[in-house]
Amino acid sequence: MKLSKLTAIGFVVLLFLGVYVPTFFVVSLIKPKPQVAIPLVISLSFALALLYIYFLSSPTRGLSPFGFEASLPLGGDCVRGSFRTSADLPR
Repeated sequence: MKLSKLTAIGFVVLLFLGVYVPTFFVVSLIKPKPQVAIPLVISLSFALALLYIYFLSSPTRGLSPFGFEASLPLGGDCVRGSFRTSADLPR
């Protein structure tokens, strides 16, 4: 493995721990019932993950490195309100 792959894996592990360690720490301090703890873990980890995405995203590239991109319709593009596919193009 290259060093860059090891660095990426290490970064992912750190992000994973950075989301779930504080989440479970807060839940362990509150000590809710299991039916409350499960949604609490989900919502806290989701909120922390969104915060990490917000602070780690670059202003120029936006959220695209995290998989959030605007996509074109499947099979073609939208031209002046009409849908065109490659079959509609002149040959």
